[in-house]
Amino acid sequence: MATKNGPATRWDVVFEQLVAEQRRRVIGLLLTTPDGERLSVAEVARSAATVPEEQFEITLRHSHLPLLAEAGYIEWDSETGWIERGPRFDELAVVMESLLDAHAELPESLRNQNLFATHET
Repeated sequence: MATKNGPATRWDVVFEQLVAEQRRRVIGLLLTTPDGERLSVAEVARSAATVPEEQFEITLRHSHLPLLAEAGYIEWDSETGWIERGPRFDELAVVMESLLDAHAELPESLRNQNLFATHET
């Protein structure tokens, strides 16, 4: 990934990964999963109440999980569907945890939005 001003920084990569609600949902669920344990793609898809489960799973498998895995934020076995924390997981986790911890201090316009809301993409 490159920016108009040259190579991307780690911060650019972190924020690019967190721009998609589906990727935030994966990271959010992994935050609540004990270190060393894993999730299934189906579990993540079931957590998306506003989008049909099958559609959400297809989007995860074909777009969001490969991006997170390629960047090292998750380990994902595309055949079994298992997802676990990757070697760079903490880079996204610290940003997500900071946002969740600061929820009460967020402007009302953001506080009223679900960080993990899912829209069709």
